[in-house]
Amino acid sequence: SDVKLERNHIRNMGANGILVASGTYNVTLMCNTVENTCGNGIEIGKFVVDENTDYHIPYNPKDEREICTNDKIINNVVHTAGTEYEGSVGIAAGYVRGIKIANNTVYDCPYTGISIGYGWTGSENAMRNNSIEKNEIFNISRFVCDGGAIYTLSKQPDSVICENYLH
Repeated sequence: SDVKLERNHIRNMGANGILVASGTYNVTLMCNTVENTCGNGIEIGKFVVDENTDYHIPYNPKDEREICTNDKIINNVVHTAGTEYEGSVGIAAGYVRGIKIANNTVYDCPYTGISIGYGWTGSENAMRNNSIEKNEIFNISRFVCDGGAIYTLSKQPDSVICENYLH
């Protein structure tokens, strides 16, 4: 809780640049540069309960302390993610609640710029009150054809995507 990772330069990573796994509250990733990662640039939150869970089953834990809640990813530059794993994302958020992803620049990613959510389901899950706003995202889906600048999955009530510049 209440951790800030600010003004770091992270590059040439063999996996993700920054990984915030689960159970966080009020974590801020701000003014960092993440470049040349084999996997995702920034990853936050759980995508499935565990490696034995079908990804179509929504993540909705009984203990809500497992959910990454009220975290912020603000004013970062993320580029050249996914140099080894073509399904990689600049900023990947799993089942998160109250996340703010704003004012970031994301480019040169093989699949998707910013992805939030998982599970391919309309069922109730851990996600709600998320925002993706005022990001610049470009040169995306260089290798994988079904991605996008912003990619969302599953039910996310009271969430907002606005004022992003996608090109």
